[in-house]
Amino acid sequence: MALYITNHEGETFTWNIGIKLNPIQRSPYVAYIQADGDELEHIQNLFKVTTDHKGLKYEYTIPMTNQRVVSWYGDIARTILINL
Repeated sequence: MALYITNHEGETFTWNIGIKLNPIQRSPYVAYIQADGDELEHIQNLFKVTTDHKGLKYEYTIPMTNQRVVSWYGDIARTILINL
């Protein structure tokens, strides 16, 4: 699937694993992002913190739901893009 990046002007860009983000996609004018599929899994792995030593319970350093498609807005969206 993909990561969809939408800026304040309503322009939407897509990003896939293995493709380098360009400066426009990392712009401070990003309004929100939405991820699904492999890109969502990639983001989950980047921001996952194991809370017990057996690896059975996880917490995330960003807001996360158990849905197939997740959206983030504002500063959280920009934080994710900076770390991709």
